[in-house]
Amino acid sequence: MRIHFLQHEDFEHPAYLGEWMGERGHGAATTRADREESFPELVDFDMLVILGGLASVYEVQDRPGVRREMAFIRRAVEAGKYVLGFCFGAQLLSASLGGEVTAMDHPEIGWHEVRLTQGARSSERFKYFPERFIAPVWHGDMFSIPPNALRTISGEYCPNQGYMLGDRVFGFQVLLHMTPANLEEFIGVIGEPVPGPNVQAPEEVRSGLRHVDDVNRLLAAFLDGIASGGQGS
Repeated sequence: MRIHFLQHEDFEHPAYLGEWMGERGHGAATTRADREESFPELVDFDMLVILGGLASVYEVQDRPGVRREMAFIRRAVEAGKYVLGFCFGAQLLSASLGGEVTAMDHPEIGWHEVRLTQGARSSERFKYFPERFIAPVWHGDMFSIPPNALRTISGEYCPNQGYMLGDRVFGFQVLLHMTPANLEEFIGVIGEPVPGPNVQAPEEVRSGLRHVDDVNRLLAAFLDGIASGGQGS
């Protein structure tokens, strides 16, 4: 499988996704969207992965470079490519598909329990996911579920943690690709979390890494299902 990444920050890189690709022998290329690099031809990749970023979508989506990126994302969706967005990437994907991104009353940072919706439990794509699991999150904005899409993951503090459009387009607010090293990169760039509503203390965020292998395995099973060519619901 040929995977193409849209990257927006140095520290918002593929993380565990890179490990998964290396283990499975998949090819990859990257466009630095923040540097307005050229986008690839649609025939050059099978899966598009939109990575995170520090910006708020509603503050940047009218910029010419971001508008070009959103148009490219729409073309990939319309061409039937697999398209995955993580965190800011899921928010940008939602906005590209007619959804809306808004600020939350309080940011959500740490390891929180999330749950699958009935729609996700009925999908072959999520068959390896438990109904409830602990996942890492680090965001202050929330996407709406795009038109014709289904909510897949929900949480206590943020009801929209994931969505799917058909069988090939998926948005994840949860950071299933987080690794211990990547968490330290987050803290190094953004700073230590300041405890508050929905925000865990730094020591609690780091101790949550005991869950990281579990969420990485969920992502691996999800991606393996796509790469195998299996058809979802």
